[in-house]
Amino acid sequence: AGKDPKSLAIIGSGFQARSQLDAILHVCPSIEDVRVWSRHRDKRDNFAAAATLETGKLVVATESAEDAVRHADILVTATY
Repeated sequence: AGKDPKSLAIIGSGFQARSQLDAILHVCPSIEDVRVWSRHRDKRDNFAAAATLETGKLVVATESAEDAVRHADILVTATY
């Protein structure tokens, strides 16, 4: 990531995705835009809602992986 990244995309919505989100927000407080995509709509929606409440950052569940990663400064893949 460049200096002061603003956007983060996460592919996956399980435990590892949450751990990665927490770590990245810790070292990159400049993140303003978080988007997540995973294969199961209910899991990505639940992840986004819980992560928004717990981190204070708006985490948006996207309809496609492409929508999540487009224009992301940082990309995390946390899936199998």
